[in-house]
Amino acid sequence: MSCSLAKVTQRNRANEATWLWQQWSGIGPVSLLESGADDYVTKPFGLRELTARVHALLRRSRPAEDQAEEKLTVGDLMLDLKTFELKRGDASVSLSAREVKLLQFLLNHPREVLSRDRILNEVWGYEYYANTRVLDQSVVQLRKKLTGIGANPKQIVTVHTVGYRWLRDDRTSGMPTTH
Repeated sequence: MSCSLAKVTQRNRANEATWLWQQWSGIGPVSLLESGADDYVTKPFGLRELTARVHALLRRSRPAEDQAEEKLTVGDLMLDLKTFELKRGDASVSLSAREVKLLQFLLNHPREVLSRDRILNEVWGYEYYANTRVLDQSVVQLRKKLTGIGANPKQIVTVHTVGYRWLRDDRTSGMPTTH
């Protein structure tokens, strides 16, 4: 392939991608679209056109975000993604934005062993190069908050030298549901 590609991505639920591309030989828009691009711009193009195309791409992605589920329920636990509250029966506790992301990630990967690196990349962001102790401290805080509402803190299991996993107890035996 003799083609110059520059990929601009924005990490979010819709995983939008815009490709800026210079055709040198034989690589056409069909190949680009088949490789996952949502749109393309050929040279010459104006900055206003590029900006308008990026804005249109972001507009198309918003409906998915706007329709994003507000609550995630596993057994008797309900995580409200809009109010940052974790509820169990009548008991509730407020979570930080990072705790919500971490708990949501764990709940969406039940019983799966998740490495510290994967959790840090997904929850803190791709370019977060912190010590894994930040993650460990967040898990400690989540366990305390689970205990505070009468839930089993041992549902977040430490997998020695690897990371963590969400292990449901009898009260949270169902798959995560959203509503």
